[in-house]
Formats: sequence, structure tokens, C-alpha cells
Amino acid sequence: MKSSAKRKAIFATVLFTVLFLTIFNNHLINHDFTNKKNSDVANSGKIRVSDYWNEGDVAFIYILGDNWSASGDPWIQVGSGTWDDPHLIENVTINGENSGSCIRIENSTDYFIIRNSTVYNSGSLSTDAGIKLINVKNGQLLENNCTGNRYGIFGNNCTNTTIFDNFIEINDYGLRLDNSDLNNVTQNQINQNDFDGIHFGSSNNTILENNNITKNGDDGFYLNNANNLTLIGNNISYNDEAGIKLDLSYNFTIMGNVLSSNEDGAIIKNSIEINASSNEINENSDDGIYFERCNITVVSENNVTKNGQNGIHLYLSNNGTISKNNASLNSENGIFLEECQNCTLSNNNMTECGILIFIDVKEDISSIAMPLKNHVNGDPLYFYKNQNDLDNDNFDDAGQIILYNCNNSMLSNFNFSRGSVGFSLFHCYNVTLQNNNVSNNNEFGIFVEGGFNVTLYDNIANGNDDYGIYINNGNTNNITNNELNLNLVGIYIYTDENSIINDNSLSSNNNYGIYAYGLSGTIISDNDVYNSIDGFYILESNNIYITDNYATGNSYYGLHVYRCYYTEIIRNRGDNNNYAGIKINTGNFNQILANSADHNNYKGIYITRIETSVISGNSAKKNGENGIYISSSDDNKISDNTANRNDNNGIYLTGSDDNEIEDNEANKNDNSGIYLSTSDDNDVENNEANENDEDGFYLRFSNENTLVDNEANENEESGIHLFLSDLNEIKNNEANDNYYGIYLHISDENIVKNNVF
Repeated sequence: MKSSAKRKAIFATVLFTVLFLTIFNNHLINHDFTNKKNSDVANSGKIRVSDYWNEGDVAFIYILGDNWSASGDPWIQVGSGTWDDPHLIENVTINGENSGSCIRIENSTDYFIIRNSTVYNSGSLSTDAGIKLINVKNGQLLENNCTGNRYGIFGNNCTNTTIFDNFIEINDYGLRLDNSDLNNVTQNQINQNDFDGIHFGSSNNTILENNNITKNGDDGFYLNNANNLTLIGNNISYNDEAGIKLDLSYNFTIMGNVLSSNEDGAIIKNSIEINASSNEINENSDDGIYFERCNITVVSENNVTKNGQNGIHLYLSNNGTISKNNASLNSENGIFLEECQNCTLSNNNMTECGILIFIDVKEDISSIAMPLKNHVNGDPLYFYKNQNDLDNDNFDDAGQIILYNCNNSMLSNFNFSRGSVGFSLFHCYNVTLQNNNVSNNNEFGIFVEGGFNVTLYDNIANGNDDYGIYINNGNTNNITNNELNLNLVGIYIYTDENSIINDNSLSSNNNYGIYAYGLSGTIISDNDVYNSIDGFYILESNNIYITDNYATGNSYYGLHVYRCYYTEIIRNRGDNNNYAGIKINTGNFNQILANSADHNNYKGIYITRIETSVISGNSAKKNGENGIYISSSDDNKISDNTANRNDNNGIYLTGSDDNEIEDNEANKNDNSGIYLSTSDDNDVENNEANENDEDGFYLRFSNENTLVDNEANENEESGIHLFLSDLNEIKNNEANDNYYGIYLHISDENIVKNNVF
């Protein structure tokens, strides 16, 4: 019987070796290696039992080469070093006393077992460990307790090693294998280590099965540059970073694992031929499973639920098959495809989330396939490509609609809520969405990429977590008469030309009512925006028209325009905002005309870094600071504005030169009517600055200005006051009934003539 068993063992070993050298199918590797592992562990039970060695009996163990008998230590039970007669280290307790490794085996090819031993307090340098294996084959580490070490177990260049039923806890790092092949890590407790639970580098043809990997300070399992690995039946939960993190690897199977309550369930990057199937991936803080720059990916039959961002997320990943997953109750999307190609999605079920596609290359969108077998909130998800003349008859109880290159269509009266996105339109022409309710979705109400002549009319898009309406790379679109409340952003429009945003109502959006970037030739008119951070935020745009909008009750600015050129900002009302009614920052050749910015908590109109523009006919009254505040702005015409009854100055210029300041009214302000600070060469003419609590006109560190034909009467201090300001010309002004008519304070070489005071 013993001879027969030995022959069987030899045959199994030969078969195992041949399979590993020739195999190309990972499932064959897993089957053979699992059988070998079971045989190894079963055989270990037949090994003779050694004595128990108390703490202090063994200082450390160091084996170099295959001369296991050299030390003569009684705690090393020397066998013949074969599979059925291995060397044995058992029942030892080693306190490493913070120096070196407790057990170190190096350059050994003999079969050996380390079993039921406790190793702790290794050194803290480099790769010190409770058990350290260097250039070792044919080892079994069984039922050991590795606690309080730099590494619980560390191996480099290890082959055919079984690590079974060990406690690897409360170390700096749990288990690390580098440059190691044909290993099996099964049924271990790898918990509460400060950094990674398991770390593999350049290690191939390994199985990790039925391990409990929890509460580690970094990743549960980190793998870099490895091939032909299988993770099956592991519990990888409550780790501070990812449950599984995989990079630069090939032919990897993740099957039947529990990945829960990590930062991410799994992060897989730069890898090929990944199969993630039948896993429970739940309640992770960010994504359930995330792929980046991966190719040939299969994600099937997983339960991916209640994750804090996306259930399944592919970024720059191609040739993916995503099927038969339950991706429900994820906070953002059930499935998110971001800049991917040639992916097929089928038979997936999503409740209270859906599918988001974020791909801006037209050809890449066309490569995505979605048979009519995906469901959102129990209803079918429709994905139509290259269709014309669609209407409601083409959709039966839709849960979500995605259109690519669909033209001349009209869809109305749909109700999409509690999904990820209501409508997604990619490169569509002449499509109208009207009278739809797309509210309370995790991402967007309506998403339009590359749309031309798309009309969004009379829709309701409230309470979406990101944007009510999102438009990117569009042309000649019309967004009119929509209701967009309680979103992150009401309307988000990016790099769009010749479109109209008109007569929309936007209230209580968390960031912006309307956010617009990179527009040209666009008209933004007659919109009402309430109670956001900025009512309107419009930036990096040219030749646009911002007219007749109303922005009130916003936390910072009613209307905020940044780096816009050749823009007309006309007849807008920015009243009762918490900082300023209108802010214009950086730009040339703009027309800022007939706007109202009254009753704001600080500034009425706030202008900075504007040149060669016209600021005329605006009202800036009863603001908490300055009515019109202008800084670092040159060569502008500032005329016919009304800036009365502000809590500081009516019109304030700082660092601004060569402006024409004409025909403005700045009366009854709490400080000065018109105040120039460090501003030179300005023409201040025919302005009215009366009944202010300090001065009518105040110049501070301002030189070579001309004050002509102005009226500065009945101010509490001076009609005209110069402080440290030289070479100014003050003539033909009226300054009556002030405390001082004209007051020159430490100011030289000024010309003062023909004034009445």
C-alpha cells in the first residue's frame, strides 16, 4: 500500500509539473494545482509530531541550503526532504526581539513544513519577517501565527509553496511574495495589518482561495506584473483602500469572492484577459470594480450593489463583455463606460441606477453594443444607433433611453427618475425632447454629446445629483422653458456654438444655475436663476450675448463672467446676492450695458482685468460695500451709471488707468461717491457725486488724472479730496456746501482752476 501510494504521489507530481510547463488555459492550472494543494495538506497530517518548544527555547531558525541537519537543533525534525518525508519545524514560539527574521530559510529545494508555530516581533528593516523564504521550493506553511512583525510572511523566488490556515495579523505588512510561481495561498486569516494584507510582485500561476483578508490599512490584495492567477472564494472586506488592486497583469480570474466595505472593491489597471465572475461586490465607498486601460475583460454574474460611486466602471478599456450582473443601488451608476471601445452590455439589471456612457469620440460610441436585454428599474433600456424618425411608438415602458446618430426624432412625456441618466444623446441631429420629467437621477437628467440642432423644451429636470441638462461639443441647440431645480448644476454647456439658452427657471442648484464654457455665438437670455453659489458662471467664451437674465439670492455672484471677449452683457438683473450681483473678470471688447445690481451684500458690479470695454447705463444701488468696483482695468468707458446709497463707495477704481469716467451718478453713499486708488491718466468728467458721507471725489496715490465739469455738493467732508496724488488737473467743477470744497493733502503739482466752491 505504501509503495502504491508513493507511485501515485510521484505520478501526481510529474503530472502537475507537465501541466504547469505546457498549460495555456488557466482553468486547467487551477484544477491541477488545487488537487496538488489538497494532497500536500492531507499528507502533512501523516508527518510525525514534534515536541512543543516554549518561548525562549528557540531564539531564531536559519536554514541555508538543503543541509537541514547542520544545526542539530531538536526543534528541526529532519526528514529525507521528499514530498512524503519532508523536514518539519513545528510547535515553536519565537520572539524575534525586533532583530532580523524569526524563521529564515534560504536556497532550499527540499520539501519542508513549518506548522503550528508562533513568530512575532521580527526586526523592522527592509524584508524582516516572522517567516522569511528566499529562493525556496516545496515549502508548506501550515497553521502558524505570524503577528507583530515587519512582514508576517515574506517570500522571494519561491516555487511550489503552500501557505495554508495561518494567522497573519497586526504586522506592518501581511504576506508578500515576489518573483514567485506555482504557489497556493488558502484559508488564511490576514487581518489588521498596517499596510497591504497580501502583496504579490512578479508572481505567476498562483491560487488564492478561501482566505479572510480584512481590516488592513492599505489594500487587501495588491498584485503587480503577474500572470495566470486565480482568486476564488475569498472574503476581502473592510480594507482601507482597495479590496483587490491589480496592475500590469495577464490572465487573471476573480471568482466567487466577497469584496465589501473597502474603499474600492477591486481596481484593475493595464491588464489583459481579466475574468470577474460570480462575486459579491457590495457597499464599497467608491467603485465596486474599476478597470483602467484593460483589454479583453469579462464581467459576468456578479452582484455589485450599494457601492458609493459606480458598480462597474471601465475607463479607457476595450473589448469588454459585461453581462448578467445585478448592478443595483449604486450611488452613481450601475455601469459606467468612460472612453471605451468595443464593449458589449447585455442582460444586466440595475435598480435605482443605470448606465452612463461618457465617450466623446464618435467612432468609439458606434462600437458599443447593447442588446435589448438590460433593465433599469425593471424596465428595458433602449439603445438605438443610426435610426431616423423615432417617436414614442418605438419605446415600450422604457427605463432609460440612449441614442447614437439618430436624427429627425421627437420624444415626449417620458418619466425617468431614480436611475443614472434619463436621456443620453450622442451625435444626434434635429432631435426634440419635450415635456419629459427627468428628475432625481444619480447623474444627469438629459445628457447630450455632439448634438446638432437638438431642442430641449419644457422639460422638468429637478433633483439630479449632478446636472439637470448636460451638453458638450454641440452646435445650434435650443434649451428653452425648462425647469431645473435642486441639481448640482442646472444647465452645464461646454464648447458649444450658436445655441440658445432661453427662458429657463433654475432654483436652488448646489453649485451653479448655468455653467457655460467655451461658447461662441450663443445667446443666454431671459433665464431666472435663484439660490445657487453662482447664478451664472460663463467662462472662456467669445461673441456671446447675455441678456435679460435675472439672478438673485445666490451665495457669491448672480452673474459671473470670466475670460470672455466681444461679449454683450445687457439688461441683466443681479440683485440680492450674498457677494456681488455681477462679476466680470478678464476680457476685452465687452459691452456691459443697462444691468441692475442692487441690494447685494458686498459689491454691486465687480469688474477686474477688463480692457477696451464699455460699462454704461448700469444701476448699482444699496449694496453693502461698493456699487461699482473696478480693478486693474484700463482703457474703458465708464458712463451713465447710477451708483447711489451704497454702504461704502459709489464707484471705486483701483489700479486702473486711461479710463473715461463720464456722466455717472454716485450720490448718498456712506463713504465717497467716486474713489480712485493708484489709478492714473483717467478722464473724470461730468459726473455727479453729491450728499456722500465722506467725499464726493477721493483720489489716493493717483496721478495725472483730469477732473472736469463734475458736481460734488453737500458731502460731509470734501467735495474733491486728493491724498498723495500729483499732477492732476481739476477744473470747472462745482463743489458747494461741503466741509471742504477742494482738499489737497500731501499732493503736489496739481492744476486747480475755474472751480466753484
